[in-house]
Amino acid sequence: MYENVRYIIAGDKAIIVEFGNSISPEINAKVRSMVKAIDESNIIGIIDIVPTYRSIQIIYDPMVIDYKDLIDSLKEIEKSLSNIDSEEVRIIEIPTAYGGEYGPDIEFVANHNNLTVEEVIKIHSSTDYLVYMLGFTPGFGYLGGWMKE
Repeated sequence: MYENVRYIIAGDKAIIVEFGNSISPEINAKVRSMVKAIDESNIIGIIDIVPTYRSIQIIYDPMVIDYKDLIDSLKEIEKSLSNIDSEEVRIIEIPTAYGGEYGPDIEFVANHNNLTVEEVIKIHSSTDYLVYMLGFTPGFGYLGGWMKE
């Protein structure tokens, strides 16, 4: 089992599984591994699995599975994750338009940082970012730090 994992009641139909209190690639890897394992376990009664940077919200139907049985199942899954499976890294290139109607604030960003617009574009586009999760707005990725090569 992972250190410091907390199971928190979130209303009458949800549980939060919290892996830490910071945003880091290591904690997020635990989240992704647990989400995959929960999904593959096909626990009857789970309605939705919502991953975040450092935790997972599991929405369930208490008429199908009760809280204690769900927690027991989740802890068993957690025990089986002694080694985090390393996922295959996929690099996805996202076309980006800078300036004009698609980026009216680029001049402000450049000026605020004492850079040229070209330098801002180079800094932004010359690295790979880790996608921690996708947001509620379609296509909005929560990116963090760049990926180490």
